[in-house]
This record gives sequence, C-alpha cells and structure tokens, in this order.
Amino acid sequence: MKILKLTYNEILKQVKKLSFKVCLIIVLLFAISMPILYKVFVYDDSFPLYYEGDIQYYQDQIISDADTEQDKLFNKLLDIKINIINRALENDEDYTDFNSMLYNEYMSSKTMSTILDSMIKDEDINYNEIDGWFEIDSNQYLDYSVQQLQDAKNEIEEYTKELEGIIDTKDYSWYLQVQRSYYEDYSNENDKMMYDLYDKLIELNIKDENDFRVIEAQNIIDYYNQKEILISEKDYVSGDSNLSYDEYVKLTNMKNDEIDKNIEKSFYAIENNINYNGNGLKTTFNDTIQSNITILSIVIVIIAGGIVANEFQKGTIRLLVIRPNKRWKILLSKFLAVVAIALGLAFITYVATFIASGISFGFSNYFVSDLNVVNGAVIQESYIFNSICNTLLQLIPVIFVGLGAFFLSTVINNTAFSVGFSIFILMGSQLAIMVLSLLGFPFIDLTFLPYLDFAQFINKLDLVSNCQMFGVYYTLSKGIIVLISWSIVIYLISTFVFNKKDIKN
Repeated sequence: MKILKLTYNEILKQVKKLSFKVCLIIVLLFAISMPILYKVFVYDDSFPLYYEGDIQYYQDQIISDADTEQDKLFNKLLDIKINIINRALENDEDYTDFNSMLYNEYMSSKTMSTILDSMIKDEDINYNEIDGWFEIDSNQYLDYSVQQLQDAKNEIEEYTKELEGIIDTKDYSWYLQVQRSYYEDYSNENDKMMYDLYDKLIELNIKDENDFRVIEAQNIIDYYNQKEILISEKDYVSGDSNLSYDEYVKLTNMKNDEIDKNIEKSFYAIENNINYNGNGLKTTFNDTIQSNITILSIVIVIIAGGIVANEFQKGTIRLLVIRPNKRWKILLSKFLAVVAIALGLAFITYVATFIASGISFGFSNYFVSDLNVVNGAVIQESYIFNSICNTLLQLIPVIFVGLGAFFLSTVINNTAFSVGFSIFILMGSQLAIMVLSLLGFPFIDLTFLPYLDFAQFINKLDLVSNCQMFGVYYTLSKGIIVLISWSIVIYLISTFVFNKKDIKN
C-alpha cells in the first residue's frame, strides 16, 4: 500500500507540471489531426487522367498550313488525341492503371485505323516519322495488299467500338484479360503462376472498376510478385549476407507463408464480398496508432529522464529520503509512475484516434471483421479487439525506452543527458544496427536495438524485410526475452546506484 501511495503522489506531481500538459496537448492534437489529414490527402488523392494543358499541348503541335498528305495525316492524328482527351475530361476520368491502359489502347486503335486508311489510299507518307511521334508500329502493315489493309482496318475498327463500350461500362475484366494475355506463352513457372492467377481473377467476374474487389485483386497480384524463390546453399553463400543459410531459408519461408495468407484473405474477401479494410479506416487507424506510439515514446523519455535527476538537481530528493520510506520503494514508485503515465497517455490517444477516425471514415467500419488465416482456413475476427492487442504489444518497447531514460536519470543525475541520449538511441537504433552489422558484430540480436519498434512484429513481411536489411535474424519471442533481460539488469543497477548514493549530504 505504501508503494501505491508513493506512486499515486508521484503521478500527481508529474501531471501537474506545465511540461506534461504541453506534451499532452501535442499528442492529442496529433492523434486527432492525423486521421483527418489521411482522409483529405491520402484517400482523396485522386487526380485526373488528363489535364486541360494536355489539349493545349497538342493544339500547339497542329500544323496551320498543312498542304502535304504527311502534314494532313499528322493533324488528323492530333485531332484524334484531342478528342479522346476531351472525352476523358468530360467523363471526369481519374488516373488509374485501368483507365490509363484503356485510353492508351483506345487512342492507339483509333490512330492505327486512320493510318491504315491512309495506306489504303496509298498516300505519300513517311510512316517512320508518324510512328515515332505517336508511339505506334505501322511498319508491320507496309507489305500488306489493299485487301489485307482493309481487313486489318475493319478488325481494328471493330476493336475500337469494343473499347468504347468498355469505356462506357468500366468493365474491369477487360484489364484482367489484357494482363493475362502477357503470360499466355509462359515459358517458366512464374509466368504460369501469373497466368493462372489472372485466370482465377477473371472467373470472379469483377466488372466495376470502383468495386473494392479491384483493390483486393491488385493486392493479390502485388503479393504474387513479392514471392521469393529459394536459391541453393551454394548460390547463397557466394553472395554477401550476414545471415546464415538456415536463417535465410526461415525468413524466405516466413515471407512466402505470410504472402500466401494475405492472398487467401484477399480471395476470401472477394468471394464473400467483405471490404475488410473498412474503406480506409483500418489503415488510417493503424498508421495513426503507430505514429502515436513514436510520439508517446519521446514524451515518456522526457518524463522518465527527469523524474529522478530533477529531484537531485533541485535538492528535493532529501525531502523524500528523510521520511520513513525505504529507498528502493521510492525508486520503484517513480518507475511505476512512469509506466502508469505511459499507459494513461496510450489510452487517451487511442480513444482520441478512435473518435477522429470514426468521424472521418464512419464508425461502422470498426465493426467490419478482420480476416486471419488459422490452420489453412480464413476466419473472421474482431478488429477492435485486435487493434487493442496490437497497441498493447507496441507499448512494450515504449516502457523499455522509458526504463532506459529512468536508468540514466538515476545513475547520472542529469536530465538533459538522460533525455537526449535516450532519444538519440530511440531514433538512431536502425542506423546503429546497420553500423554494427557492417562491423561484423555477432550479437546484435541480443542487444535491445532491433526491438525498439514492435510494429514490425504485427506484419511479418515488415519483420522479414528488416531482418534481411540488417542481416540479423530475430523473432518476437526472442525480442520479449531480450527486453525483459535487459530491463531486469538495468533496473537492478538503478536500484543499487540509488541505494548507494550520498543523498543527505
């Protein structure tokens, strides 16, 4: 009970400080403003396929005194471009991979049809110049007979009408079919895999480009492109990596397994019509929470770095030790106060972000199920429960960093150094890992440096990427054990030093 009372008094002392109130306002403003900024600048970041300036550009290229067949054809083709761009502007077409490919194909088709008409009329044209300017290939038709040219033109005109219908209906399946055609003559296993993937996506009958399933389909494609093929041990050791071959195999298998799970979740979402991203809310909320954790770490370092040192610098530590309180209880109460403040600030920022994100994206999106793969089967889980668990997980290194600043505050009795050095370690941990890796330091995974950000353990692809980048193999379980071990050592040293300090004099 004595420790709880001391802890309570310490918490009151800290929260009454002006510096704490300023920090609280900063973290709250950030937690509230970031979801709003995401809504405005990230999810409303569409931009047009074409601009008015594009029309002006092509109009400026028109030859005003065109008197040769070459110049007249050139102007005709420019008019085609201008008319198509006008059509896109009238339809308010946004830039997407689908729209870009569709309009480029439509433009090329109409351009080629006009060129074939010129060939049929046997006009005096330097087609190499035309091809270069309009990025097409008409040389393939130069040896055609008139009948062959007419047949080719009819075929292209028919295709042009089909493209016009696709522009009107926004039939996304056309895009998938075009993509699949690139892998029709597959010559290796990866090409066959991509062909089968597009074949399966086409079977899902995704017609509307604005359907959320388009995003999931694109995610599946992107995930397939990220899959990594294991190389032999002989080829691997000839490369330059600090990871052993066994570690490389584990990381590669972990990456491919996680990709397979993500692909399964996306297919499940498409087949069951579940927009499990919550229309952008989940991404916004998760990113904001991660950013909150970073800011919270700095705030906790500031509090922990001065919680003991300030007592010595101001001389108020004597008032604590002359009371019938054991020194270890005084020190423990101060650390527990740091932990309590960290948890309290985390709760406040979580609630603030929850409300701000809900207002920006709709609270109903919080209740869209998360998807997870367990024993090869996709299951639905509560997103709110998962987000709370992930937030608590990310608080582990925050408390550890606070303990590090607390340790320096106790041992050195200098607030500026305790805070500055702790923030330096926090912000420079990745650089420090890279330097140690380049120097060939063998025990990086036993230091606390790789574990100062637990967000990497939420997404295993991030974990694999970091391990490969740093040349260090580590896991969540190892991270928890290492941080606990360091915490015990650091706290015991802090207690020993504090008990031995000459405070009364």
